[in-house]
Amino acid sequence: DSERVQVAMVVPFVPFQLNKVVDLLSTHWAEHPPCHADTPAQSADLVFFTEGKASDRVRDELRYYYAELGGTNDIATGNGNATATTACFNSPEPIFLSLNDIDAELSHLEGAAYSFFSLFELLESKYRSFFLAEPDVAPVQSDWVPALVEQSRKLDCDTGIWQLGSVPLVADVEAGMLRDRVDYHMNGNGLYVLGCTEFEDYKCRVQTHYVPKDECSKVAGCGTHEAYEGGYDHALYHFRMHPDNYEYSRLVLHRFAYSNFVQNRGEAIYYR
Repeated sequence: DSERVQVAMVVPFVPFQLNKVVDLLSTHWAEHPPCHADTPAQSADLVFFTEGKASDRVRDELRYYYAELGGTNDIATGNGNATATTACFNSPEPIFLSLNDIDAELSHLEGAAYSFFSLFELLESKYRSFFLAEPDVAPVQSDWVPALVEQSRKLDCDTGIWQLGSVPLVADVEAGMLRDRVDYHMNGNGLYVLGCTEFEDYKCRVQTHYVPKDECSKVAGCGTHEAYEGGYDHALYHFRMHPDNYEYSRLVLHRFAYSNFVQNRGEAIYYR
């Protein structure tokens, strides 16, 4: 276990989201870089995750924009930068990870859920935890990799938490009937423990409870089958809130923690 990297920052995307990933790197990461020039090396990797192997063109484009930040040898000029604003990552360049056996007929909800539940097995041999950050998850402060590593150390199978994330913080509490439904679900973008048998059992219970049907006819645990509750994150949350699971859930609730480290503000503009 001591050889595993502490945390993988996983940025999942499908082909039509490539522009969002490029914007994330060239705009948001450029404004709030992952590291300062003097930030020590951190036990964290950047992992781009795709359904199906990313093409060479996509990989080269993302490597280019990452290199523009200074994290690798600059592809355009061949010049390295030892004090780069991404040099504190464990790996000198991004890691590309893919899920190659996914059904092309899966819907967006089904594909997201299938990818999420598959990530654990793909990552657990090399990492202790992972931070799922879709392309619209943008940093609002600089030098955030050390903070990410620090937060990830709160996750532990034996004595710590299994999932750390954010409640809905959108300004419009009527959206999706959030207030009426008293919706405190933990958004999927957040931190998760890896290699934890008890958490694997929890996820298995979730997928057994929310069987494939309706808009999730091909993937278990891709939603609750109730209005406004599509998505694996809703399934993970509402399972432990369901009356049928009360006796079990009260034994594991302390394993799930809300945090303002990552904030689910929807499409709202962030103000400090």
